[in-house]
Amino acid sequence: MTSGRVTSAPGGNGAGRWRIRDGSQAELVVGAGLVAVVLVGGAVLRAWPAPDAIDHLVWHVVPSGQHTPLYTGMARLRAPAVAGGVAVVFLLTVGRNRWRALACLVGPLLALVLSELAVKPAVGRTLGGSLSYPSGSTVGAVVVATAAFLAAPRRLRPVVAVVALSYAGLMAVSVVATGSHYPTDALAGLAFGAGIMLLTDGALARAGRWWGPRREPAAPS
Repeated sequence: MTSGRVTSAPGGNGAGRWRIRDGSQAELVVGAGLVAVVLVGGAVLRAWPAPDAIDHLVWHVVPSGQHTPLYTGMARLRAPAVAGGVAVVFLLTVGRNRWRALACLVGPLLALVLSELAVKPAVGRTLGGSLSYPSGSTVGAVVVATAAFLAAPRRLRPVVAVVALSYAGLMAVSVVATGSHYPTDALAGLAFGAGIMLLTDGALARAGRWWGPRREPAAPS
């Protein structure tokens, strides 16, 4: 997640001994861990889909059935916000880092497609007759929030992080408060969206190094 830095391995002479330090490995590890948690949770809920202890605990803080203008407005905002957010982040990033811009374009689409067409049918948990795990609204919100954070210049990341987390968190609270999803659906949506975005960004960062221009080691002084 940080900008790449080229160093040489001790005693290295050839270009093959050069390595690039960046955050792609951390992104891949964290992203894979988040997705794995969602899949394990989905396997448990496939066998026991009823609300669990986490759901009841969250309901004490965020009771279901609250149809306030704020919560219902967030539900209406989900599709336009995702589409607009993806377009803005891509356009602001493509001139600086085309591989990250591609990740910000591909990651949200991949996360939504996988959650709606793969994970939800595989888990089979329903609420009100609709598949609910993970929450697609929350997946969309957090994947755009994660993309915005990754694409932001370093000096602006603290501000972007606050705004992005507030948006994704409010979406998660809204789907629980309106009764659209169980709390565990919303939590899984947060983890899945962030995980897929990190995996996509990490993978494309490595692809960019592979396909980008080769760097030759500096001549010895």
